[in-house]
Amino acid sequence: MPTNIFAVVGESREVGELLGYPIEVRFQPVRYEWTYGDGTRGTLSHKGASWGSQQFSATATSHVYSRPGSYTISLRVGFSASYRFDEGGFQSIPGMVWRDSGSRTIAVLTVSRGLVDIGCAPGTLVRGKC
Repeated sequence: MPTNIFAVVGESREVGELLGYPIEVRFQPVRYEWTYGDGTRGTLSHKGASWGSQQFSATATSHVYSRPGSYTISLRVGFSASYRFDEGGFQSIPGMVWRDSGSRTIAVLTVSRGLVDIGCAPGTLVRGKC
């Protein structure tokens, strides 16, 4: 069963004044470097999302652990930067600004596969089984 992992991050802006004129710098997340704690890594161009109604389904940001255990997951986010001066259009700044988001430790209690029939009664799906 995949572990659904996703980032909670969005665009940020900083405003100020330069030479008496307003300036705005925009930072947009564009690269996500995951370290899953089991010796594997993943680099993605999107932050992923919560499972929602598709629980236990693999997503682009899911990760499957091969053994039970305690794993420390960390994320580094790459932001593209652009600026605008005196209310003009945004201009890109070459390169990327990286930010470590910290880490979280998870416990993988079991590793198993289960087949789930489409006909599960509502509310009876527990840990991938009816």
